[in-house]
Amino acid sequence: KVVISKYWHAEGGDHQLIIGLDANVSKVPKSGYLDITTFVGAVRKAGLSTCAGDDPEELGRTAVTTFNCRTYLQTQLNKAVRSKERYEKGDRNPKDLILFHETQYEAVAWLKDNTGQCTFNSDIPFPTLRFPSDHGIV
Repeated sequence: KVVISKYWHAEGGDHQLIIGLDANVSKVPKSGYLDITTFVGAVRKAGLSTCAGDDPEELGRTAVTTFNCRTYLQTQLNKAVRSKERYEKGDRNPKDLILFHETQYEAVAWLKDNTGQCTFNSDIPFPTLRFPSDHGIV
């Protein structure tokens, strides 16, 4: 179940809402995980929009901000992936988004980065020695 608070509506006034969010969603429905279609439905129902648009299929293609492949030397062994299986089994999902109220803002452009140089390389798992986070920057 997705709960998006409407508390900020009750305050009234001239407040503007911007939320940077690790949504922790997956591209496809998977038991125990929030999928992008359900997430976008809840976001839209709350009157919000994302920096990357509101089409779940498009977000699944263009808004991927993770490519995590834990090794067997790291914690959470259940998430460990063999090197040769990294593209099939690695965590590659649209997890990081900026949300805003649809009547207050409009996304005209957005950027994601997993290199520290304002670019996103979708072929490299991260973190890396040059980019220590396991989530891209939006």
